[in-house]
Amino acid sequence: MAWGGSGDDTLNGDLGFDSLEGGSGDDILIGLNGFDTLLGGDGDDFLNGGFGNDSLMGGAGDDTLNGGLGSDSLDGGAGNDVLFGLNGHDILIGGAGDDDLEGNAGNDTLEGGAANDTMRGGQGADVFVFTGGDDVIRDYSLIVDRLEIEADLLLPGQELADLAAVTDGNLVFSFGAGDSLTLNAITNLGMVLDNVTFV
Repeated sequence: MAWGGSGDDTLNGDLGFDSLEGGSGDDILIGLNGFDTLLGGDGDDFLNGGFGNDSLMGGAGDDTLNGGLGSDSLDGGAGNDVLFGLNGHDILIGGAGDDDLEGNAGNDTLEGGAANDTMRGGQGADVFVFTGGDDVIRDYSLIVDRLEIEADLLLPGQELADLAAVTDGNLVFSFGAGDSLTLNAITNLGMVLDNVTFV
């Protein structure tokens, strides 16, 4: 394991299975080859997994996480984070804060987390997970994408269709307590409902 400690650090992995932890400060962590674990810690960090199936955790701060090649797991943690999955079947979790998630190529799972998040699945059959906040899905595909919605957001006896409306060419689900989910440029409610799972 490489540990940055306090201060603004730059840590690079090598060809093996590396564990890099930035600690406090605004750090840069590069995994390179191998199946790596990158922990940003406190501060506004930049994490790049490189090649391999990597695990990236931003921690506190406004972080940028780039999974690189491979099927990666990215967790922004607290703060307003930007997550890029790139190639592979990636899992992106924004965590607390207003996050921007982009899966890119591959069959990805994107979960914005709390607050107001923006999600783009990119190419592939993607799963968008909604657990609250005011989230926007920019590129939902009626053909291949799916929604997973936290069941507790609906009141007993409430139907998801009752919460839907088309506003300015976008399909908007308005839940209680100010939560909403917007699907940009989507108006066909029936096709969306065919691919919804409650979790």
